[in-house]
Amino acid sequence: MGKFLPLYKDTVYLPTAARCYASRKYASYFYDQKSLEIESMDHVQYFLKNSSQFTLMGFACRYKTIDRIVQEFINKNGESSIICLGIGLETINYRINDLRAHFYSIDYPGTIALRKKIIGEFENEVMIEGDPSDISWAKKIKTKLPTLIIAAGVFRHVETESVINTMKKFKSSLKGATILFDIANKPDKHARKIGNEPSPFRFVVKDPENFTSKIGAKLVSIKPVYEDIRVELKKKLKLLTRFNMWNSDRNMKRFFLTITL
Repeated sequence: MGKFLPLYKDTVYLPTAARCYASRKYASYFYDQKSLEIESMDHVQYFLKNSSQFTLMGFACRYKTIDRIVQEFINKNGESSIICLGIGLETINYRINDLRAHFYSIDYPGTIALRKKIIGEFENEVMIEGDPSDISWAKKIKTKLPTLIIAAGVFRHVETESVINTMKKFKSSLKGATILFDIANKPDKHARKIGNEPSPFRFVVKDPENFTSKIGAKLVSIKPVYEDIRVELKKKLKLLTRFNMWNSDRNMKRFFLTITL
C-alpha cells in the first residue's frame, strides 16, 4: 500500500482491524470472514499492532450488537431497507447475508471508491456517494419498505444540535423509519488518542429522552454498549479491558439509542 497516510486520515481501517482481531481471538463470539480477507493489508496490521484490546473489542462488540439488532429487524419485518450511514469498510451485509434486506451503503465519494476497490460490491447492496447527513440520498431508497438506519459513529464529530436538525430533515423524508445510534454521554479520552490529531466526541447526549423529544421522535430503547460482551466473554478478556467496559456501562458513557421517526 506504500507509505502510510497520516493516522487521523487512516482510521477507516481501525474497525476492520477490530473485526479481524475478534475473529482470530474470539471467533465463537464474533466472526467476519470478509474482513479477514484484507487482514494482511499494512494499514490493518498497523492498528492490530498498535491498538489496545479495549479499543479493538469495543468496536467488535458494537458490531455484534448492531448485527443482532439488524437481524431482529429483518426477522420481524421481512423485506426491509437497511441504510448504513458512513459505511467505510464495514462488512455488515456480508455477515448478515439475508436477501430480504436491501442494504444502502452511504459515504463520501473517496470512501465509496475505496470500498469498491477493497471490499467489492455485494448482490444486495447499493452504494451511494454523498454526505451521509444530506437527506438527498433518500431518493434512491425503497422507502415503502420497513427502514432501519444505522448511524453508529457517523455523527460523533458533529455538534449535537446539528444532529438534531439533521434528524428532523430525515423525519420529513423517512417518517416511521427506525434509527440506531451509538452515542457518548461525554467526550471520550480513548477517542482522542486515535491518530495524530485530537478526535473529541462532539455528538454527546446526556438525556436521551430530551434528545428524542427535540427530534419529535419516539424512544424505543437504550442499551449500554458493553452489556452483552461482559456477560458472554467474562474473564476471557484482559482485566483492564473488563474494567473499562464495566466502568463505561456503569456510568452510561457509551450506549445504543434506538428511536423511531
